[in-house]
Amino acid sequence: MRDKHDFEWAEQRAATGLPVSVMLLSLLTIVVYLIVGSAFMESPNRVATAYAPQPAEAIPVAKE
Repeated sequence: MRDKHDFEWAEQRAATGLPVSVMLLSLLTIVVYLIVGSAFMESPNRVATAYAPQPAEAIPVAKE
């Protein structure tokens, strides 16, 4: 709301520099994170290991 001492016009064009720069910086950060992570995962001495769950003991079912 404008008061009686406010003689300036409302802003007609919003500045988009800050939001665009924040988005680009975030995108750059994610890309660098993925590149560095993939560089660590591609080392020749790393082998993927899968562990199967141990079978649970059979619970006896009472027959009626």
